[in-house]
Amino acid sequence: MKHSEAKLIADELISVLEPYCIRIEIAGSVRRKKANVKDIEICLVPKNKNKLFNILGLFLLKYNKDFKYFKNGERYKQFEFKGINIDMFIGNENNWGLLFAVRTGPAEFSTKILSTWKKVSKGGYSKDGYLHDGEDKMIFTPEETDVFTLCKMEFIEPEFRN
Repeated sequence: MKHSEAKLIADELISVLEPYCIRIEIAGSVRRKKANVKDIEICLVPKNKNKLFNILGLFLLKYNKDFKYFKNGERYKQFEFKGINIDMFIGNENNWGLLFAVRTGPAEFSTKILSTWKKVSKGGYSKDGYLHDGEDKMIFTPEETDVFTLCKMEFIEPEFRN
C-alpha cells in the first residue's frame, strides 16, 4: 500500500482513539516515510485500557460486523482495517521511549539499539517492554530520546534509520 494511503488509515484510527490515550503515535514504516507500507504500527499509552479497547472494538465492528482480533493481548493487538494489518503496541509513561523507538524500526535498527544497550550497560537487556541494566535494575525511558542517550547514540530521525 502507498504511504499516503496508509497514513490516512493510521490517522483515522488515531483520531478515534486519541481522546482515550495519554499518548498515541504512528510508528513503523509509516513513521519512517517508506514509499510502500505492508502494515501500520501504532504505539499508545491508554488513559483507561478497558474504555479505550471498548471504543476501538465498537468502531471496528461498525466498519466490519465480522471483525476479529488476530492477536488480542494486554500489550499487543493485531487486526485488519481497510485492507491492511494494524499492529497496536500498548505501553505506559515509563516505557514509551523504548516502545516507540523499537516499534519505529526497522528491525535491524531496533536490534542495533538493543545490542548497543547491552554493551554500554555491561550486560543489560530488554524484557517486558523495559530496559534493564547489567545489575537487573529496570530503567525507565519516558521519551524516545532517552533510549538514544542511554545507548550513547545521537538521535537519528526515523527516515534515516537503516
